[in-house]
Amino acid sequence: MTVKEPRSQFSALCLHPVRARELIKEGARKALENLASYKPLVPEAPSTVRIQFHTSGEADGAAVMPGAVRVDPVTVEFTGKDYLT
Repeated sequence: MTVKEPRSQFSALCLHPVRARELIKEGARKALENLASYKPLVPEAPSTVRIQFHTSGEADGAAVMPGAVRVDPVTVEFTGKDYLT
């Protein structure tokens, strides 16, 4: 179910809001039908998140955060005792 398709950084091809809302409601209804058969995702600990930015300037900003490790000019990595950290 796609309600919005990107065309560029500043534009997208979107369904009419009424149709998009119908599709989203239908998708949510289908997802909730089998709720008991799903188990929550429990990420492994410790947990590492690696973020690749579009520009080195964006990575520069993230690299000053406590615990950040600069992997390359546009990539920063964080490791915590668990996913939420």
